Amino acid sequence: RSSNARAAMDGMARVAQLLEGVRGRRKALLYFSEGIDFDIRNMFGPGSDTAVLDSVRAATAAATRANAVIYSIDPAGLPVAGVPVEMAGMLPLEPGNDITEAAFRNELMMAQDSLRILADETGGYAAVNANDFSGAFDRIVRESSSYYLLGYYPTDTEQSDRFRQLDVRVTRPGV
Repeated sequence: RSSNARAAMDGMARVAQLLEGVRGRRKALLYFSEGIDFDIRNMFGPGSDTAVLDSVRAATAAATRANAVIYSIDPAGLPVAGVPVEMAGMLPLEPGNDITEAAFRNELMMAQDSLRILADETGGYAAVNANDFSGAFDRIVRESSSYYLLGYYPTDTEQSDRFRQLDVRVTRPGV
């Protein structure tokens, strides 16, 4: 699990680094996945893997530097009574099998939470528990089509560690 999660996040970081070369605009990084099967909510608890968490942080940091928003899209669709569709035919489980419906629900929640966290960290959102993604794609296009990009470079580079006050004014009401 750890190796797969790191590979996925390292790949996302490399894609974000490539997007960094596209200047002056916001980018959308669409991540189609059922999530990583690693609990990235549990950063310091038992069983936590700092290498995976470092890969997650590196991927979101690379996306932020590239001015890219991650939109996570779970192609698995709606679960059946909390169980992934491909597993629904296996229930009820045979006696003695330690895989339970609750375990499937926990795995699904963990994977979907990883998608939500990746998207939230960069200002995007996760499209999960849906069979129709047209609304999600419409939202991505809408959010990517109108935005403001403000930049500031101080003229006094000698004292770059101090705070500066900025006033931003616009002519359009309600902005």
